[in-house]
Amino acid sequence: MGEGEEKPSKGFLLREASAATPRNGMLSRALLDDAVTRVTLIGLAAGERRAEHSSRFPALLLLQGGSCEMHLAGDRVELRQGSLMRLRAGLPYALLAREKSSLLLILLKVDEERWVP
Repeated sequence: MGEGEEKPSKGFLLREASAATPRNGMLSRALLDDAVTRVTLIGLAAGERRAEHSSRFPALLLLQGGSCEMHLAGDRVELRQGSLMRLRAGLPYALLAREKSSLLLILLKVDEERWVP
């Protein structure tokens, strides 16, 4: 187990869940990857673009710091610190960091058809 990580009574606690924001490009750090969940910290430099992509799993995206412009299947959404976005599996999206930004991406490894009413 890494420094700052704990597994209290069948749970998982990471005390330092913030990403360093690089001067250029992107930094990505996997915090947890098990049969149910993948949690990734992402740091984006100001002006960094993430090309349109999607995931086969539904996800939650939390903007921890900074601001980003998100493009979701043709719609533009402004994300600010504290914004939480739910993404359906297969939904194409792209990101542009308006300033240095830190994000937490949580992939839920479930069959969305059975999970979402």
